[in-house]
Amino acid sequence: MDPNDFLSRYGHLRPGTYDITSWRYDEKPKLYLGQGIPETKVNQSPFILSQKQKAEIKILLGDLNLDINADELFRYISDAVKAREEAKFGLSRNLSDALQLTTQWGDTHGLSREDLSYLQIPEILASKDGDELLDIIAKREEEYILTRALRLPHLICELDDIDIIRLPLGQPTFITGKAVTARGVNILSHTELSIRGKIVLIESADPGYDWIFTHNIAGLITKYGGANSHMAIRSAEFGLPAAIGCGERLFETLVRTSVIELNCAARKISGH
Repeated sequence: MDPNDFLSRYGHLRPGTYDITSWRYDEKPKLYLGQGIPETKVNQSPFILSQKQKAEIKILLGDLNLDINADELFRYISDAVKAREEAKFGLSRNLSDALQLTTQWGDTHGLSREDLSYLQIPEILASKDGDELLDIIAKREEEYILTRALRLPHLICELDDIDIIRLPLGQPTFITGKAVTARGVNILSHTELSIRGKIVLIESADPGYDWIFTHNIAGLITKYGGANSHMAIRSAEFGLPAAIGCGERLFETLVRTSVIELNCAARKISGH
C-alpha cells in the first residue's frame, strides 16, 4: 500500500488502545513506519482436512451433542475470527478519535497527555475550573504511585490468594517451529528504541503494536496472550518465531537478560 493510503486507513491505531499517552500512527509515522510497510507473506496453500480427520472431528462433536460437521465447524471458526478482528478495528478507530479530541482539548487548557490520563471523562465534560482539575490530577497521581507499589494475583481463586501472591510459571503459545538467538528489547507503548534484528518483549500487545513488524524484528515474546490472540495470529502470518503469554515470572526474568534464545520447536526460552 501507498504510505498515505495506509495511514488513511490505519493511522488511528496506537499501541495500547486505551492509552491516551500513546501516539497514533499518523502522529508519529517515522517512529512506527520507519522501515516501510511489510508485505505479509501468507501461506496460500489451502487448508484441507483429510476424510479421517473429518470423521474423528465429527465423533468429538457428537460427544458434545453438536449437530454440525467438521467443515461447518471450521467455517464458523474462520468467520468468527474475521468478525472479531473487524469489530475490534472499528472500536479502535472511534476510541482513538475520541482520545485525540481529548488531547486537543487538553492543549487548549494547558494539560498534557499525562495530566489527562488521571482524569475521568465525566470530570472533563463537566469541568469549568482549571485549578479544580489540577487538584484532581495531583491526587490521582499519588494514588497511582501507591497502586503501582501493590502486587496482586492475576486471578483470585480462593481467599488465600489475597494474602499469598503466587507467580506461576506460564505456558506460552509458541508460533512457528523456528529457533532464534538475539538481543532482547523491552518496549512500552511508544518507546523510541532500535528494535531491528532483536527479540521484542511486550507485556500485552494489541493491534496498535503491529508497527513492530515494519522493523524486521527477530522474534516476539509477550507476557500475556493466548493461541487466538491478535499477536499470535500476526506472528503466524509473518512466520515470525514467537512465544505468546509466557507469564510474569519468565517475562520479568527475560527483561533483565541481554541475549535471549527462543526455540519454538523445542518449546524453550532462555536468557543469557
